[in-house]
Amino acid sequence: MKKLPINLKNIKIDMPIPTIEDYLNRPAHPDRKEGGIRVSGKLYKASASNKPLISIITVVFNGAKTLEKTILSVLGQTYENIEYIVIDGASTDRTLDILYKYNENIFYWISEPDEGISDAFNKGISIAEGDIIGILNAGDWYEKQTVSIIVEYSLSNPNYNMFYSDIMMFNEHENIAYTRKANKKLNLDCFKYKMPKIPHPTVFTKRKVYEEIGYFNLQLKFAMDYELLRRAYTKGYNFLCINHTHLANMTVEGASNSNYGRTLNEVYKISTNYGDNQLISFIYNRVFRYFRFQLRTVIERNSLGIMLVKYYRIFTSKMRGWEY
Repeated sequence: MKKLPINLKNIKIDMPIPTIEDYLNRPAHPDRKEGGIRVSGKLYKASASNKPLISIITVVFNGAKTLEKTILSVLGQTYENIEYIVIDGASTDRTLDILYKYNENIFYWISEPDEGISDAFNKGISIAEGDIIGILNAGDWYEKQTVSIIVEYSLSNPNYNMFYSDIMMFNEHENIAYTRKANKKLNLDCFKYKMPKIPHPTVFTKRKVYEEIGYFNLQLKFAMDYELLRRAYTKGYNFLCINHTHLANMTVEGASNSNYGRTLNEVYKISTNYGDNQLISFIYNRVFRYFRFQLRTVIERNSLGIMLVKYYRIFTSKMRGWEY
């Protein structure tokens, strides 16, 4: 069992939040590669009153095995007014081959070294010109009607700034594992000590939110979505859960996730920085959640353990708000 790092002083999230100006003024990396419709000089898409432009951003690093499925899910949307942006962190596998394959379909793609996932997200947001922005990591995929649903809800609910839904979880063989249910309504308690039930691949955010509150914090490498969502909620932006559907799908990560302890460290620091009780946050994140993760790691080392975890999830699904 790996020992959880106990030095939390090196996790700082009180640095200035990046803005679009920080990225627009950044010089190009000398190893940058780029392509897509924007580079070829073809006609750009633009917003209309009843057909807003939607920006979809995919970030990827060495994701050749899963990237194409993600790309096809965006290109196959029933809604057409989409600009698709792919941010690659200088992959060394076949990722670039896939980007060149879809060069005429992607609005813009870029491949260069970055400072982590937060930096990749921010690059995409700074380029995006859509009224609403969705972020879909390589390996995740949308339903065909996803963007059409977002547009419908955004036009009929103009006072809402962020939209999200349930998410369908799959195992590595692409069999349905379960539907992870989202919080139907949010209050401050949903954000205390942990990420609320807002699956990040389903989130669509009006561009003005990023312009007004800033981008993802560059010092957060794993829990950056929790901090940004909590920042937006704290500043009074309205969230709307789209019921009776799931907008996105993702593969269930295995218990061997080597970054889980570091993620919990960041969640703990974010939680306490926003005023949550330090002791409760420590016990919940640094003790309970980490012990549960390590226990699952041990159990899932054989097929019997995997089956036991599966039935445990089924047994606790109603309490967790999940469906099988």
